[in-house]
This record gives sequence, C-alpha cells and structure tokens, in this order.
Amino acid sequence: MSFLIKNENFVRIKFHSDMKGMSHDARVEHYNKYLKDETLKRLKDYFKAPIQIGISNSNTNADLFTENNKIVSQKKSDYIEVLNLLKDFEFENIVKSIYFENGTDELFYHLREVILESEPDKFIDQYGLLNFIKEKNTSKVNIKISDFLFSFFEKTIQLTLNDWNSENKTRHQTIHKLCNWIEQKVFENKSENEIAITLFHYTKYWNMYFSKSSDDIKRIFLLNKLSALMELKSSEFSVNINAVFLILEANLKDIFCEYSLPPFLITRENFEKSSINASQGYKNQVDRFNNAKHDSIDYFRNYNDLSFQELIKEYFKSKKELQRKLSMLIFQKMDCGEIPNTADLKYFEEEINLKNKNGLIDSQNFTSLFAKRTYCLNTLELD
Repeated sequence: MSFLIKNENFVRIKFHSDMKGMSHDARVEHYNKYLKDETLKRLKDYFKAPIQIGISNSNTNADLFTENNKIVSQKKSDYIEVLNLLKDFEFENIVKSIYFENGTDELFYHLREVILESEPDKFIDQYGLLNFIKEKNTSKVNIKISDFLFSFFEKTIQLTLNDWNSENKTRHQTIHKLCNWIEQKVFENKSENEIAITLFHYTKYWNMYFSKSSDDIKRIFLLNKLSALMELKSSEFSVNINAVFLILEANLKDIFCEYSLPPFLITRENFEKSSINASQGYKNQVDRFNNAKHDSIDYFRNYNDLSFQELIKEYFKSKKELQRKLSMLIFQKMDCGEIPNTADLKYFEEEINLKNKNGLIDSQNFTSLFAKRTYCLNTLELD
C-alpha cells in the first residue's frame, strides 16, 4: 500500500480541498502553519515501517536479490509520489531522506531526473547533494554515495584515499582527520553551521559502514577524541559546541526514513528507551562526552551583564578553566572604568572569609589580586 493510498483522505481533504485556489506562497504558508507536523509524522510512520515483500523463504541469494529489487522499486514509487505531492513544502527533507536510505545509490540513480525537475526556485543546496546528482545526471553513470562522501571529506577534512581505504575496525584515520578538523574549526568565529554540515555527512558515513557493528571500539575511540578536546580546550573555543549539535539535530530530525544516530548524539536515555546493546565502556564514554558538552555551556553564557557580586559568586563555584575566564572579565570591567561599590566589596570580603574557612578554590589567585585593586587587604582573613 503506497503512502498516498494509506493517507488518501488526509491528502484529499488537506492538500486538494482545503488549499484549492490558493497561490503558491499562500499554500506554503498554510502548510507550514497547519500541516507540516502532521504530514511529517505520517511520512515517518510510513517510511519507517518495514516493507512487506512476498517471496519464498528459501533464503537463496536469488531470493535476497529479488527482495532487494522489490524494496527499491517500492521506495522509488513512494518517493515519486511524495515528491509530486510535497515538492513545494518538503523538498529538502525528501532529498535528505533518500540520502539516508539503505539503497541510496539505486534510489538516486532512478530518481535523479524527477528530483531535479522538482527542485524549487531559489533552493539552497547546503549539503551539496543536488550538485552531485546534477554531475552524475549529465554523465548518465551509476551513482555511488561513497564517491560523494570521499570527495566531500577530501575537500573538508583533507582525508586521503589511503585514509579512506585503510579505515577498518581497528584503524580510525577518518576519526583522526575529522577531530583534527573540528579542533581547528571551533576556534573560528561563526563556524557552527559548517561543522554541523560536516557531521551531518559523517552521520551518513557512520550509517553506511559502522552503525550495524556490534563492536564498540570505534564508538569509544570517536567519543574519547571529542571528549578530550572539549575537556581541555572548551574554555578557548570561539564557537559554542552545543550550538553545533543543536544544528545537527535540527538537520536530522525531519528525515523520515530509518537511520541510526551517530555516537555524538547518543545519550543514556537512548540506551534506556531502545534495545541498544552497548558495552559498559561505551556507556561510560557517552556519559563523559555529554558531561563535557554540558560543562562547556558555562563558557558561552553571557556574563557581561552580571554584577561584580554575581561574577564573584560564579568564580568561586567554577572549575579552573572557567575561573580563568571570569577573573579576566572582572578585571576587564574594572579596566574599562566600572568600579565595585561598597556592597560589592562587602560581599567579596564575606565570601572570601567564609570560603577560607571551608577551603578556598582560587586557581587564578583572584583573591589577592582583587583585594589589592580594591584595597580590601586589611579586612580579609588571608593565610
């Protein structure tokens, strides 16, 4: 049963009857306001359900080949229907869903002409998929998403052919290059979207080659590299790494075919809600990575509008890396002419005297430096 047949009443009433006579722009506005959520839900329910193919149970190679051909043929028909119905509303999500299908090569090969004919005006090909399809459509050769992925990684993370060919269960050349590239990009202003797009394509790469493996070595290695980077250098990042992962999640959330999350989007809740069979080592790395992400949030809070009292309080409850940032910010405020008032100084004295009794954590020698700048030395109980 095709998507249109299964959703016949919904399509007839909501798309043909309710939007009859509307202009293109009015139809798009109406869809986004009233139909988008329900339509995507129906698409996900349909495309994530297994396709029932009637073949013999002898499990011969011929039967498996026939089954695969029938599944691809069914999905080809489904996507043609969906493109014809939703090309003005969900073109990007349709293309992304085809990209994440198991039979991507065959589907793009058979659908490339209808995809290109359905492309909306002023469509921005931020993932580079349409450009790849156009190149292959001109030459009329088979499409291999592995070629696209290698070309993309070659240009972005400087992956070599030897890196690509040597990647296996115990060799992690792609991860090395990816994490090294991320380490460079997080120090560049406004690079969040570029990193998120690269991780989007890495998610496809992960789904093609590693998501079905029962071995957690590569998952652990990937998270270990990313966690170490954030634990050591988050305080120096120019971009909020959490914003990167939010963009990536938004890029993936409306894909309606079945796919696996990459390790850097997995949480403990995923283990609890699904039947993921993970080693304890992998679970520990997931916890470590998510803790590192959570800790990095503090480095990108807007501290500029906090008072001296609020900044002092934040300083003494923070870890070393954040204490460095807050100490610099407090003294920068003073250098720019902002002067702590009497209440600020009294709070500082009370806070320091209290914390001295309970064990002071002051990695930046802030207490003495601030006291000297504000002439509070006589009233502090310093060792």
